[in-house]
Amino acid sequence: MRTRKILFLFLFVCLLSTELFSQTVYITKTGAKYHSSGCQYLRRSSIPIELKDALDRGYSACSRCNPPTQVNKKEKATINTQSQIKEKVKSSSEVTSSQCQAITKKGTQCKRKAEPGSKYCWQHSR
Repeated sequence: MRTRKILFLFLFVCLLSTELFSQTVYITKTGAKYHSSGCQYLRRSSIPIELKDALDRGYSACSRCNPPTQVNKKEKATINTQSQIKEKVKSSSEVTSSQCQAITKKGTQCKRKAEPGSKYCWQHSR
């Protein structure tokens, strides 16, 4: 009986530690922000992503739901504020925040942000 309690406690601690070290946030198809679960801006699309990946891709935190802005200490990130996130995005050579180069049916240039590594947004890259 005692070994069962110890095993249960061990499993509980393992599950708790994995939850603490993996920080899942959510992005949308067209937005440039990342969100916490339950944010009102996630009604139409909600794509789960790790916080570290969202920051690496150049997403910034939503001002409504205030998701975490700092990666867990285990991942050894030094991002603390929104200004530091923006500086990291500007210095990253992988992230290009250019406008989509597609022309719409009306004859105007698309106003969406191009996907990383592409000249086109999610809709026009198909």
